[in-house]
Amino acid sequence: MSTIALGPLRMRSDLVVFFLAAAFGYLILRLRLRGREGHAETADLLVNSMLLGLLVWKFSMLLFNPLDTLAHPLSLLYFTGGKRGIWLALVVASGYIGRQLKHNPTLMKPLIKGGSIAYLSYRLAEAAILWGIEGTAGMSRPIGLLLFATLAGWAWHRFDAPLRSFLNVGIWYFIGSVLLEYLHPYREVSLAGLSVHQILFALIAIGFVLLDSFLTERERRRPANRYRPEEEKDA
Repeated sequence: MSTIALGPLRMRSDLVVFFLAAAFGYLILRLRLRGREGHAETADLLVNSMLLGLLVWKFSMLLFNPLDTLAHPLSLLYFTGGKRGIWLALVVASGYIGRQLKHNPTLMKPLIKGGSIAYLSYRLAEAAILWGIEGTAGMSRPIGLLLFATLAGWAWHRFDAPLRSFLNVGIWYFIGSVLLEYLHPYREVSLAGLSVHQILFALIAIGFVLLDSFLTERERRRPANRYRPEEEKDA
């Protein structure tokens, strides 16, 4: 675990990369939401949920390993709650978002669209920063940079399109993530030649494809159902 000196303090390099990439994602988000209804509320909700998740992940050490953490409080600067902390952070952040949407359901669409473009911009900046710091990591970072740049541009261009169009962004993101894992130099095979991440990404992509197919079929049948009562009446 490498660290970066910030004055008298030393900070984990991955956290520095996270904050820099998150700042870029936030900038792109504010630029795309500018002038749109509810832009401030959407941006605030995304930022608050991210900060809440970050704090939970960072300080979940107190929950999972309280004695050692209290005995060495400076460890909070260098360590996190690990994978368990990430899952806890996701649950807490999702609960927070759900609670806010319950009070203001109109934020659902701008939240999904804004969250998508902010996340893709974050991944784009993260890949670029890590490429500059650690190198290409095989071909995973250059191709990842191309994938995230393409999808972020797509999300930017289609931002005012119907919400369903963002399903395609999600489908290609997760398909691309499955393929991108093959280029990772430290990929750990778990099942059928796939890593745990690839299995998870593939399942989500399949779920998105099924949802898109369901919505397509429902739209195809809607005009027929709309005029059926009139046809029966004329008969």
